Amino acid sequence: MKRKLSLIVLLLLSVVFTGCDMVSVVGANPSYRVGGIVTNDKGEPLPFVTIKINPGGETQTDEEGKWEFTKAKKGSVVTAELPGWRFTPQTRQVDSEHPTANFFGAPLAQTFDVSGIVLDTNGQRAPAVVIVAELVENRSISMHAMTNENGEWYFTGLAGEWEFIPLNDGRFDSFQPSSHLADSARNNLDFQAIPSPAGPGAAEPYMVEGYVLDEDGYGIVGAMVAALVDALEPLAMTWSGPGGYFSLDGLEGEVFVYVSKPGYDSFDPMAIAVSRPASLVFMGFQEDYDVSGSVTDVEGDPIPNVVITFTKDGKQVATAVTGPDGSFTYSGLKGEYEVTAQRAGWLFHPDPMTVTGSNSEVNFFGTPVLETYSASGRIHDTWGYGIEAVTVVLTLHDMGGVTLVTTTNGNGEWSFSGLRGKVTVEPQGPHSFNPAVQQIEGPMTNLNFTAF
Repeated sequence: MKRKLSLIVLLLLSVVFTGCDMVSVVGANPSYRVGGIVTNDKGEPLPFVTIKINPGGETQTDEEGKWEFTKAKKGSVVTAELPGWRFTPQTRQVDSEHPTANFFGAPLAQTFDVSGIVLDTNGQRAPAVVIVAELVENRSISMHAMTNENGEWYFTGLAGEWEFIPLNDGRFDSFQPSSHLADSARNNLDFQAIPSPAGPGAAEPYMVEGYVLDEDGYGIVGAMVAALVDALEPLAMTWSGPGGYFSLDGLEGEVFVYVSKPGYDSFDPMAIAVSRPASLVFMGFQEDYDVSGSVTDVEGDPIPNVVITFTKDGKQVATAVTGPDGSFTYSGLKGEYEVTAQRAGWLFHPDPMTVTGSNSEVNFFGTPVLETYSASGRIHDTWGYGIEAVTVVLTLHDMGGVTLVTTTNGNGEWSFSGLRGKVTVEPQGPHSFNPAVQQIEGPMTNLNFTAF
């Protein structure tokens, strides 16, 4: 059972390390907006790289190495081309759930390939061992490979100095050496896998660590991770933190590690049996849910053509557009999203809203963004003398009826700036005024009243 569960973990790792982002989809358009960035081994952008999307078309990276294409089809294959350069990976497949295709480029004269074999202490070849390659100068750039049935692994098209690290999945106690460094072609980067001692468990306490991820490769925070003895008795428990990372220390003997969190239907694998230090990965699955709502102005009238944006972990995932009745819907969401509304010339509230599936109705109200202006005037008696300390009330009708108040100075003068849209001006006090109220929609400097 331990071998079967360990193989499941390795297969899961091969999926997780591939990594993916998501795409913006407007309405029911069968085409997808895809994009990415192309950099060299120093993380510097590569401009003017031809990006080919098949089927779909082609585009080029800009000066920041970024590219975008709005008419990709489901399953389109993306390649990067620039004379004299080689790109890794060679191809990327994109669709609505995997819209980001990033490439790493290096001059052909500087690229190299590496390979190696993983053997156990009996000289037997070890399959399904994950090898992680990290660029030494920038550890955020990494790739992975898995040994085949003959224990062989390889990477191609590398540039710069890389470190190659075998991952311990619990089948082995350690690897010798623990890693290899290479900055040129090598075909002998071999590892020896040291098996765990026979018996149900280790004599000394040990620790396991790993990640809890969602289907898109994002870390799940707050998942309960427990180690059970014989799948019944709890031995240790923790919760996943930032990035989905967790660790369980002080374990003894063989235990079953499993994960759970409200809102997630299942995790793959359901449980992993370990008896030695190990790196584990669990993937959580959530049910899809739909979000719907409407966008109206302060008077309840619908606002069409408002772009509703769904953002997850700081990345735009999808968009929808309100129809003539101001309503919108979007299906197939999983997890927690921030939702915002945008249309030129409008401000929307609230901004943003958060949805998790349990609150799938999202309504916004908007107010037009109007240019501000100033108004001023004077309040005087029938003889023309200014009257001091008269209250002047300004009502901003296009801003939801907000009222502003000022008073006249010793000469009966008043002024107010920052006004928007339709505004009524009304002096108040023990006097009668002529006119009683005046209405403006733009700058005015002689908005005068006579007091009786």
